Amino acid sequence: MENKTLNKLTIFLTLLLTYSMHSSAFDHTHKAFNKILNTHVKLKGKQSLIDYKAVKKDISDLNSYLELLSSVEKKEYAAFSKDQQLAFLINAYNAFTIKLIIDNYPLKSIKDIGSFFKSTWKIKFFTLLKKKTNLDHVEQVTIHFLSNEDKNSLNKKKNKVTLSKIFKWYGEDFEKKFGSVEKFVSKYLTSNKKIQAEIADKKYPISWSDYDWKLNDI
Repeated sequence: MENKTLNKLTIFLTLLLTYSMHSSAFDHTHKAFNKILNTHVKLKGKQSLIDYKAVKKDISDLNSYLELLSSVEKKEYAAFSKDQQLAFLINAYNAFTIKLIIDNYPLKSIKDIGSFFKSTWKIKFFTLLKKKTNLDHVEQVTIHFLSNEDKNSLNKKKNKVTLSKIFKWYGEDFEKKFGSVEKFVSKYLTSNKKIQAEIADKKYPISWSDYDWKLNDI
């Protein structure tokens, strides 16, 4: 009787450990992708340059990160906070873009990958949240998040921009990928080209909204 109880307890603890490891498996610091960027992205003036040739030569690191992204289930993603979901989508968009370019490297422009009938951004070449998808779809979801005025907004009267703290914490990454946080968010905060340019030129001071640490639990 004692052995049966012990066996049941052992099985329970094993299942609990397995579940705990799975539920906390995703690294929200995106350390693996940051390592790739820190190694292969260089700033030249205000332009971010990626050494695609070097990334392709050491493709295993990128593939491992992409596999991690693709392994996330919808239920797991739904339990991320809003800011974690945003970071997930932005990094997924950029990482899979790099993968698409590398798979077709060398080339002069990312547009060369597409055709007259289907643009590059409409090509379904990766899996995210267990669904075969394309870069355009991920970008539209990202736009939806950036349009959430609780986190990211433009106050035209005060000439001020309010952004999620995630942009502050990952400021160096956005600088490497897009030149600056301001350049990245400007086109999502307003359709006014003049104001977009002013935001990109850092003429609008930024204040930071509180980071949401709560689980976005269904």
